[in-house]
Amino acid sequence: MSANNLPTAVYQPTANLTPSMQQWNFTVERQLVSSLVLRAAYVGSHGNHLNLNIDENVAVPGPGAVPPRRPYPSYGVLSSWEARGFSNYDGLQLSAEKRYGAGLSFLAAYTWSKSLDLGSGGNSSTGESRINIQDPRNVAANYGFSNFDYRHRFTLSMVYEPPFGHGRKFMSNANRFEDALFGGWQMTSIVTAQAGAPFSVQLSNPTATTGTFTRPNRVCNGNLPTDKQSIGEWYDLTCFVNPPLYTFGNTGRNVLIGPGLFTWDLGGDKDFRMTERFGLQFRAEFFNVLNRANFGLPSGSIGSAAAGTITSVLTNARQIQFALRLHW
Repeated sequence: MSANNLPTAVYQPTANLTPSMQQWNFTVERQLVSSLVLRAAYVGSHGNHLNLNIDENVAVPGPGAVPPRRPYPSYGVLSSWEARGFSNYDGLQLSAEKRYGAGLSFLAAYTWSKSLDLGSGGNSSTGESRINIQDPRNVAANYGFSNFDYRHRFTLSMVYEPPFGHGRKFMSNANRFEDALFGGWQMTSIVTAQAGAPFSVQLSNPTATTGTFTRPNRVCNGNLPTDKQSIGEWYDLTCFVNPPLYTFGNTGRNVLIGPGLFTWDLGGDKDFRMTERFGLQFRAEFFNVLNRANFGLPSGSIGSAAAGTITSVLTNARQIQFALRLHW
């Protein structure tokens, strides 16, 4: 029977422990004026017995055919859901909130955080699974930054009503034409900025010959200075080399950091009162108003021509849309 025709199995150990999560936080809040509140919080968590999807039938590195070197040579993948994972999270959260007053309200929030685990996807077929655990006999080597470890994140959402038109500070006695043109507008804005996500690298031609992937050996950091990063070479390829034949590489999981993200969306709307009952709302929306390219993760296939290059974007180019809504 060829290796491709070997039977596979999925099982869950009967002695699995129930996953658990401990969370804690400490918050300080200060009201500076009647409408402005500042908050600072430390948030932490620790997870135990988290489910990992592990292939317990990965072959021992070595020469020759793969199946004879598997713990169970008569089987292919033995996918096990095991409560062997753990995680740690620490975060500093700062925010400033202005409640609506004088035509303005906003919420600004900044988070510095650090999240580590053995696999961020657990049992999810779309997340990290057995294919991202190089050696099931050394699961602890997979401990690294979580896929969602965005070290810095800042958001600013704002609503502003310009002080023009009937019932507002300026032009309160404007005629119908002036009020229709300048009065009654409401502006919205959302700014999001965050650091890049971590990602892993692996050899395009595995050298451990286990039937799965092999990570390279890491001889230096690999993350290039910001002014040297480009979509053609995001990280230092020379920091990753082939390990000795029939051995696993020592590079950890998610040791490199991808491109950051910045978006700015704007909106404006105005209500036109047509009759006592009917009104017409006009709205204009501008997404990614700066038309900034937010790049995806670079290729982590060491040894291939694509290694270190970026070929995707995470956000759309600038989009503008207009809408009219009749309401009564």
